[in-house]
Amino acid sequence: EDEVEIAPSAPRTPLPDPRPSLTSAISIEHSEELRSKDPITSLQRVIPNIFQTLNFDQTFPELIEWLGNSRTVCNLLMYLEGLWTWIAVNKDKKVKCSAAVIEKMKKIKEERRWRTVRSVYINFRHTTIYSEQFFEVVKSVGELVSDHGNHGNQGGNHGNQELEYAVMVDKTRYLTLRSLFLEQGRLVFHYQNKAVDQCGKPGKCGFALTVITSGDGYISLQLCVDTQDYQDSIVHFHDNIRAENMHFMARDKSHKHSFPLSWLGRPRLVDNAVFWGSCRKLLNFTDELVFDVLLSL
Repeated sequence: EDEVEIAPSAPRTPLPDPRPSLTSAISIEHSEELRSKDPITSLQRVIPNIFQTLNFDQTFPELIEWLGNSRTVCNLLMYLEGLWTWIAVNKDKKVKCSAAVIEKMKKIKEERRWRTVRSVYINFRHTTIYSEQFFEVVKSVGELVSDHGNHGNQGGNHGNQELEYAVMVDKTRYLTLRSLFLEQGRLVFHYQNKAVDQCGKPGKCGFALTVITSGDGYISLQLCVDTQDYQDSIVHFHDNIRAENMHFMARDKSHKHSFPLSWLGRPRLVDNAVFWGSCRKLLNFTDELVFDVLLSL
């Protein structure tokens, strides 16, 4: 078997923060004036972390560098999901989470100003013992994984904060990926919007996501941003919620395992059937799942 390990490399050039500043992202009210100045296009509504594609022919050291530099990667969880997906596909590769690997990941996280993640979100269903051992080491690193305090309320800089958690309004609603795609499903989430000091709107703060199919059948997941999207909803929407700051993920209904969706390619709907490339090797379309959204506002 090939054993893949990372050796120390030359210093990386720090990347500028890819996210907008907090002040530029915040709007207290969902106003038409703001919409006219800063319209949200259909492209900006698409949830960015899901349905991306990896080059599985690159080596693991190349992958670590590529994920660290890619503008497609918007948070630490998406980065770790990329590592899991590569390991799952390249089962014949023995990947070791050495001290050099950990140091490189810590440096990338610091340069990208990513938030930490909670270990529950990287309880992946592992396909090899090497994958399981790799992520057990990752979970032990406090600079990457944090399991203390409230979500996103730890203060300090972004690197010491966690990704914040949005709760599905219907906590008992379990869906399969197949039904979500075929039914053009809509998912509604409650999110305690910290940017809104005193909200006088009826109902709870939150947002909705909906499945969209293009003319050629390709599926995407989009954030609902228009007023009419929330006319009969129990949640209302604030403009500081942006798709670019979201991470969509799935867990089994027991919440024991999470299912990374970031790097499985883009599914396509053809004649009422879902085609999703090599995804079927890693996920079961008939598993009942609960869907989560993490945010980094």
